[in-house]
Amino acid sequence: MKTTILFLLFVILAGCSNDSDTEYFDKNVPYYKFTNSDSNYLIDSFNTIGEVISYKNQNNQILKFKVMSKKIERAEERTGSFSGGNLLNYYYDIQRTELLSVEYPYEHSILRMDVKKNSSTVVIGGFNFHLWNGYENEVNFNLLSSPTTSLTINSIIYNKVIVVESKNNYAFPNDYYPKKVNKVFYDINKGIIGFDDLDNNQWRIQN
Repeated sequence: MKTTILFLLFVILAGCSNDSDTEYFDKNVPYYKFTNSDSNYLIDSFNTIGEVISYKNQNNQILKFKVMSKKIERAEERTGSFSGGNLLNYYYDIQRTELLSVEYPYEHSILRMDVKKNSSTVVIGGFNFHLWNGYENEVNFNLLSSPTTSLTINSIIYNKVIVVESKNNYAFPNDYYPKKVNKVFYDINKGIIGFDDLDNNQWRIQN
């Protein structure tokens, strides 16, 4: 029932977002849409805009994030540059969830989670985290084939957790906030449920 409700919500949202872009839609280009089975990989939390999400560490310190947006829409995959033609390769569906840091409420202090249908058979998950100390700001992984593990937080067992490590022991300098997070715990249905940093803090979601 949960999967059915989630997929019906997707159909409604996707229909609304696509209508406004109809005049720009090229029917000769492939369009990879979410299917009913793909709803098993969509994030089903962070549904209340304005809700404050807390992550607490072992010293009872808390980092807070406000849910700013969550939507499913059609996106474009392009190659080349504007001078070189900027070729449209295909359209794809994307579910994007954005949280704004309460401690560092700057324009780029965003925890963003994406689920993308990049081909007829592949669903990609990913995040862009302002505290991440990786060499690339955006991290992507295959939701269908990435190894998973279990993680227990406040007696709740998460069984579909993908662990992403930056493998970098250096905190990148930043004028506004420390970029020290080097490990992220991404649950396939709940998104980012925890992260560790270079100061040995283990931040875990509380709601």
